[in-house]
Order: sequence, then C-alpha cells, then structure tokens
Amino acid sequence: MKQRSLQRSINITVRLLLLALAALFALGGPVPFILARLFPSLSPLTLLSEWIAQRQPAIAAFWAIPPLTFLMLACTRGRFFCRWICPAGTVFYLASPRRLNMRLLHLRINGILFWAILASSALGLPVLLFLEPLPMIQRNLVWLHGPLTLYALIPGVLFPLFILLGLFQPMIWCAHCCPTGYLFDLCRSLSRDITRTVNQERRNFLTGVFLGLPLAALAARWPKRPSIRNIPLLPPGARPSPEFGAVCHRCYACVSACPTGILRVDLHADQPLIEWFQPQMDPAYGGCNVDCHACSQVCPSGAIQSISLHLKQHCRIGLAEVNRETCLAWAGRQECLLCMKACPYSAIETTRLPDGTFCPVVNESLCRGCGYCQNACPVEQHGPAIRISALPTQDFIASHF
Repeated sequence: MKQRSLQRSINITVRLLLLALAALFALGGPVPFILARLFPSLSPLTLLSEWIAQRQPAIAAFWAIPPLTFLMLACTRGRFFCRWICPAGTVFYLASPRRLNMRLLHLRINGILFWAILASSALGLPVLLFLEPLPMIQRNLVWLHGPLTLYALIPGVLFPLFILLGLFQPMIWCAHCCPTGYLFDLCRSLSRDITRTVNQERRNFLTGVFLGLPLAALAARWPKRPSIRNIPLLPPGARPSPEFGAVCHRCYACVSACPTGILRVDLHADQPLIEWFQPQMDPAYGGCNVDCHACSQVCPSGAIQSISLHLKQHCRIGLAEVNRETCLAWAGRQECLLCMKACPYSAIETTRLPDGTFCPVVNESLCRGCGYCQNACPVEQHGPAIRISALPTQDFIASHF
C-alpha cells in the first residue's frame, strides 16, 4: 500500500511539473521562445498525419524523435504518455475527483476520430487535427499571454468544456474522445495480437474513413471562395491555402510569438470552412518585422515551415497595390509618401506628375507583402489606399541569391 501511495505521489509530482513547464513555454518568459513548440510537437498523431498528407517528413528530424519514441514505447507500456506526460490529461485527471458519476457518453468515438484524421490526411487535408489534446491546451494557455480576438476563443472552448464534463463523467475526453490516446492503445493491441486487433477495429476504421474523406473534400470547397483576391495573407513559410488551414492546429503559438501583432485570428464567412479560425496576417494591426521569423520557429505542425531569417527576408508572401482613386498623392495631389517611408525593403518608388506631385509606385520585384505600407497609410475612407494582396503560393526573390 505504501509503495502504491509513493508511486502515485511521484506520478502527480511529475505531471504537475510538466504541466507547469508547458504553461511556462506557452506563456514565454526567461526561456527561448522556440520552446513554445516543444509540448505540441510531442504528439505522434500529428507526425503521422503530416507524413501521410505530405508523402514525406514535414518537420525536422530532431522534432520527430520524441513522438516516435513515445509511439514505440506505447507498444509495451500503452498510454504511458497519457499517464505521465500529457498536460491536457493532467488537467482532466485533476478535475476527475469532483465527479458526480453520471454517464454522459457511452460510445467511444476516439477510434473514429483517429481514422477520420488519417483518412483525410490521405487527401492532403488532415481535418479534425485541431482535436489533438496538446494544441488543445496550448491554445488556452496563450489566452493569458497576449491579446487574442474573440474568434480565437471559440476553438478554445473545447478544452474547458471537457473539463466541465469531466466533473460529471471522469476522464471523458481521455477515455472516449482522444484520438492520440487511441493511437497508443492501438499500438499496444497490435503488439499483442495483430489479427484480433484488426478484426476488432474494423468498424472504427470504416466509419472513420467514410467520415474523414467527404469531410476533407467538403471543408476545402465550401463555401466557395468568391475570388482569388480573397486568399488570406499568411506568414512567411506558410503552406498555401487551404492546406495551411488543414494542417494548422489552431494552437496560436505563432500569434503569441508575433512581436508586432500582425498575426490575428479572424472568421471570414466567405472563406472555405477549413480556413475558419486560422491565424492570418492583417496589416491593419502591424507589419511583418524584417528581423523576426518567430512564427516559423514555434509552429509545431509544419503549417508554417521553419525557414531561416535570411530566407524569410526574401520570401514574397504578397504584393502591394496602390489605389490611385483614393491615394492622397494620386487623387488629392497632396504630398504624402508615408508608405514609401514605412517600407523596409525600398519597394515603394515614386513617379512625378506634371504638376510636380510625387506619387507612390510599387516595385513588384522588391515587394515582399510585409504590410508596413498598408499599416502606415493614413487614408481611412474606403480603407487604406495601398493594400496587400496575398499570393496563391509564396515564392522567393531570386535576384538576391
């Protein structure tokens, strides 16, 4: 009895310590900001879905070692990760003693969710990946770090909802809904009896496939995007839409790491469903800092691929376009050129009108789409007179290599 009590105390101590570390890394502080991606990167389900979706490793080998280790460990120890490591599981566990012993959910849907994620990954769009428990707790921790829009709170409701449900039915998320926990159970079962496991899991597999495939197709195409100009402006290194929206965890580590506030979480009804609640750049709130590539360093899912600062500085994410009908210089014949002064890449040049007024002209070969020009534009009526249009696929300015 004493030995069991000691083991329980050690378990609780370790779990609380790891939960504190997860909170510290998510909130920032006297630690390298890149550690914000550490805990969300531990999930083997994220790793598998990304490998399937991209047909190749989507993240650096260094970050793939921990999840692969936990996956192999599951063959002999089952849910070791859930019982000792997972910060979300720790919170659910702490909420369990105050239960009312009600049965709210009888059916285990974690297997269906798991196979739905992998099936949709085969189409390159791993929908439902935001149900991962690690980014689930991450997106709630970053609420405490900095300003997030109301729309950022909507995906975060899932975590406190299951904490509340756990008061009535203990560990309802971990036991009935968690797709990552199911993966650990599956590895344990396969290591014991492959044939029996395949027979038992056939129904989960078929249900998940018939759910995941049409869901991925629907989410990517509904509602239909009105025009190519509605493509969201994504940070340097981001995958193209809608792939970015499918891979993104909605953990908002990138939003928390952004020093200028240009990364926001918004909901645009004219965007495909798979892009809802994703982080994207809004120059109304700032510009993309020339000397910063924090978002690409903290992204745990590979939605924003890790790129060096040198590559980031030469990455073209969009192009600025001057509206001559509303520009103070072009239409009002007033000296302004605040956009030219704000541009860190000298991509705003001037042309002189016959009356001597200097007007801004965008040099597309130098413009990166960083948003500083749009942010600096003083025109308020009908919006800024210079706007950034996102590129369907980001590229690099080759003349600088």
